[in-house]
Amino acid sequence: LGDVYKRQQVIAVLAERVKDEAGEDVEVIVPYGHSLEIERNDAGHGALERLLDSRVDGFASPVTHVHRRLGASGGPMGPIDSAPLRGKRWFLLDDTRTGIERDPGSGAVSRLKGLQIQDVYRVQQRNFALALTHGTGLFWTDPEGQGWLQERGMWDRFAAMQTVYSAETPTTRRAASTEQAWPPASEVLALVVDETSRPYVRCASRFNRIALAQNRDCALRAGVPVRFYLLSDVLEERTPPAGVYLFLNAFRLDEGNREQLHAILARDQAAAIWLYAPGYFTDAPAVEHVAATVRMAVKQLDEPTTAGSKYQLTGRWLDKGAPFGIETAWAPLFYVEDEDVDIIGVYGQSGKASAAMAFFEEGWASIFIGEPSLTPALLREILRILEHHLYFQETTPKRFDTAYFGDHLMAVHACDTGERVIDLGQNSFWDAHDLLRTEAGWRQRSNIILPMRTGDTRLLALTPVSYTHLTLPTKRIV
Repeated sequence: LGDVYKRQQVIAVLAERVKDEAGEDVEVIVPYGHSLEIERNDAGHGALERLLDSRVDGFASPVTHVHRRLGASGGPMGPIDSAPLRGKRWFLLDDTRTGIERDPGSGAVSRLKGLQIQDVYRVQQRNFALALTHGTGLFWTDPEGQGWLQERGMWDRFAAMQTVYSAETPTTRRAASTEQAWPPASEVLALVVDETSRPYVRCASRFNRIALAQNRDCALRAGVPVRFYLLSDVLEERTPPAGVYLFLNAFRLDEGNREQLHAILARDQAAAIWLYAPGYFTDAPAVEHVAATVRMAVKQLDEPTTAGSKYQLTGRWLDKGAPFGIETAWAPLFYVEDEDVDIIGVYGQSGKASAAMAFFEEGWASIFIGEPSLTPALLREILRILEHHLYFQETTPKRFDTAYFGDHLMAVHACDTGERVIDLGQNSFWDAHDLLRTEAGWRQRSNIILPMRTGDTRLLALTPVSYTHLTLPTKRIV
């Protein structure tokens, strides 16, 4: 971490100098903290925690470079929800390639053949929905100055989105609702990334692509509200409560960290999903640390072993025997050997338990997955077992659309064409309108049917309806 901290110190010193010379009214925004997507551990992005305590005002990152195509998750590159916990801002850079170019000599504007401008609009709407729901800033940018934004219809849509953004800030949403905050904390999935664990990983590029970027996208396709945090913010109790914590790479935990996490989970009556090797490194690596973290009897295979697992239950989103994980050799690799837990997955090669679930008297649950990777279907099954509310009802075929949630806001980005059924909860009723399509609205609904095409984004503003204000049928129905 030495070189990483040196780079962070340079950024912090430069920010302080700018603020001293130009005054506090000048905002210093740095492209930093891309820890969910930067694959190499020596890339210098491992000290966001320190910069959050500096005079830097905010951070900027493009939308994911891995899964940004039409119908894909379009997730953030870093823990965007940690920034406001320290009074900082995060800005998304929408640098979508539009297929439009301007000849610098003649000034002529041309378009790439085969690229539909409507598809570009849909991607930009998805990225806008991510920014609005998470309260980040948003820049539309042409990073190479090629004329990507030379299109009048695009600017008309930018203007419309800017109007929505100004009217639908978290402050105005809360002021418009007399009810409690939505979504409720018990329905939130907190996705947690640890900066200090990254240097302990070898073959970092491949592993981080799976454990961080791929699992981030799985969470966004699980059909639940997701927040992105640093592990340090969870440990220091800056983060609001959550119903489920997904620890992507909490590989370095000392005894105090471990006890603190257990206390937080008991306080929130929450569930923890631990991936691969939670707590393995303390003073020295040991499988006993993993067992103490997940509170199960965990053992380590003696040599590099091919992973790749099979689901052991019959589910709604995942059939019994369905594969998950990646069939490749990992070292170390861990398995569960415990009669007091529920086994939900086994390694295909060894038959040993690769995934298990335990419930404790203190009111929290522990789910250990020896694989470094999830699938959206597996994550949904785990959440269903935990009786965690899923906002997508089952459809045929099964769909795993991207969903973003904000303060009384829900966005859906379609992975294919067909109808979606949004389940807002059987004990609540809502008025909803689409902020991107002003003609679309629904009154007094607990379920909403959305006909969508591949790449469509529906951005729903939700207003709770009191039972006393429900419009009841005037005729008796038998």
